[in-house]
Amino acid sequence: MKSSDNELARIQQDIFQLINKHLVEGVEPLAIAGMLASTTLSLYKTLLPGDDYSAIIKYMYESRDEIQPISHHQRTIN
Repeated sequence: MKSSDNELARIQQDIFQLINKHLVEGVEPLAIAGMLASTTLSLYKTLLPGDDYSAIIKYMYESRDEIQPISHHQRTIN
């Protein structure tokens, strides 16, 4: 099943709201990032066959320099 752009934007907004909630409560940003990364890898490991999991991990590593910081408008949550 393929997600629509609207669905993905809604999911991203929901995640940013949850991140913001924890930041406001004083949780360390690196702790949040670590949990998100760990959960992401666990989801991939659960959902993908071994070769696909390895391929996505390799892709993430190889594209690491293309990752951009979160811009101010992305992290502004109501």
